[in-house]
Formats: sequence, C-alpha cells, structure tokens
Amino acid sequence: MNGRQILILVLVGGAAYWLYSHRSRTAPAPAPPASAGAAQTGPPAAGCLSAAERANDAVHSAALVLLRPPVDPASWDSEQRRASEAISGAEVACSGLGSETEERAKDEVKAAISSMKGLLDELSAGARGGGAPDAVRRQEEVDQHLEKARALLRG
Repeated sequence: MNGRQILILVLVGGAAYWLYSHRSRTAPAPAPPASAGAAQTGPPAAGCLSAAERANDAVHSAALVLLRPPVDPASWDSEQRRASEAISGAEVACSGLGSETEERAKDEVKAAISSMKGLLDELSAGARGGGAPDAVRRQEEVDQHLEKARALLRG
C-alpha cells in the first residue's frame, strides 16, 4: 500500500467511527426545544438551539456523502449547500437579545456554529482531495457547546 491509499483508508475509517459514535446523538436532537425546560426560557433561545441542532444534522448528512466512495461531486455540492444554508439559518436565529442566561446559551450555540463551519470547510477540503478532516474533534466541540447550551436553558 502506498501513502495515499493508507491516508484514504484512515480517512474512511475515521469518518465511519465518527458517524457510528454520533448516530444516536443526532436522532433525538429536535426534542430538547420542545421540552419544558426550553419553553420556560422563551422562544428566542430555544429557537436558536433548535436551528443549531438542525444545522448539526445537515452537517452530519453531508459527512455521510463522503462515506460512499467514490464521492459524487454533485451529491456533495448539494449536501454542502444544504448544510451551509442550515448554518446560516442558525446564525440568523441566534441574533437578537434575551435574558442573561439566554445570551450565555446563545454564545454556546454560536461557538457550536463556528465549529460546524470549520467542520464543513474541512469536509469540503477532504472531499476535493485536500487531506483528512479532523471530524471527530470538531464534532466533539459542537456536541460540547450544544450540551452546555441545553444545560443553560434547562436552568
């Protein structure tokens, strides 16, 4: 095996592990905004968190495209566009003022959105042959920020 084949094997293995280890976390994501804890803090922060979770799901779906080699450029472009639009929607949903707790939760969500952007950029570079993305580390950052925001909204 040459170095390129090993790199591709490591990339596919890492992406498969990441997708396997995060499969249960992305399925229940829409539930927290509908919970009683999110309803107590008001719609702006809950809407922000919900939009960020939808964006996270879109980034996850885009990553799945990379696990089906050879990567279809049209599929990748479509998923990347959908993820970018979801991230932009989350940024819009997180604008505006709220209580101090809501603002801290929004700051955590904004940090998660920033990590999602970085992850999508890395996945894009990887899809075009620019190297292996550090998807696991990026996704862990996103998950940590979203969990902190959920905890703040629950009070």
